Amino acid sequence: MFHVPTVTAVAIALLPVSVLAQLEPGSESVPAEDLTPYAGTYTVAARGVAKANYLEVLERHLQAEGDPFGSSGDARNRLAAEFDRLKDNPYDTVVNNRNGHTWIVSAPTSAAEGEPHGLFVFISPRDQGSIPDGWQETLEKNRLIWVGPNEAGNRVSTLWRAAVGLESVDLATRRYTIDPDRIYISGHSGGARVASTVAFFHPDRFTGGVYFAGVNWYESTPPRDGQFLPASIGKPPGSVLELVRDRSRHAIVQGSDDTVATYVPSLWDVIKQSDFRTFEYLSIEGHGHGLPDAQWLDRGLAVLDGPLRAGGGASR
Repeated sequence: MFHVPTVTAVAIALLPVSVLAQLEPGSESVPAEDLTPYAGTYTVAARGVAKANYLEVLERHLQAEGDPFGSSGDARNRLAAEFDRLKDNPYDTVVNNRNGHTWIVSAPTSAAEGEPHGLFVFISPRDQGSIPDGWQETLEKNRLIWVGPNEAGNRVSTLWRAAVGLESVDLATRRYTIDPDRIYISGHSGGARVASTVAFFHPDRFTGGVYFAGVNWYESTPPRDGQFLPASIGKPPGSVLELVRDRSRHAIVQGSDDTVATYVPSLWDVIKQSDFRTFEYLSIEGHGHGLPDAQWLDRGLAVLDGPLRAGGGASR
């Protein structure tokens, strides 16, 4: 069920930027104020997310057609109340966990040396943002920096997970030279549903996404078993929808034997009739609901890095 999370706005004094040339041996965590472009895998710790990012998520969904997040009842009123409560708040940071928030960052040496790289933000269904086994080499081959938020699993509000996704972009762009044409978001299962929502509502932040075993959509869908599947999110506002259709690329990666996200093939029947320029469906024969191996990450990235098609209409 949709709910507005209880969040707190706080003021944070920015600390002087650390000038450490490299992480100390055995050190794996740095504060968000340390903008050193480290190589390797490490954790960034912050008190919360920028209030501007949280408000952007609220505002985009308030502008949506239909019920936000496919919810009924007073969801829109609760979003509006949350927006009004925070917009005039003098504090610049929103906190959802008194213990703070962390992100797993992994960057190749070439990125730390200042070479432009793409960005790959991953929303997990679990509370751990680490790189899946076997994916590291593919990410490096594709010149991508990984940012995976921790404490952003399926138990956390969609609003908060979306704001954390936007914050992930800021964390990376403050440290590294990011190619603005290769800022991607991804996720698995419930995380994929959040990732697709973020991509559809924030095409000015993300240029595409790969969705593993999950996706949200703004139109109702009749599943193959004859049951009605309502829209899972509101429809993005006109100018936002135009941008995401015309300038971004998307791929669904789905196992043919997935017994959890059984709605995805039926949803694809609707998505492929849309006028998105680049939206593809990659089916893995015999695969279930789990994350696939790196070759399917590579194939999804090939869609995102490929050319925009001349005409509308998604393809299989």
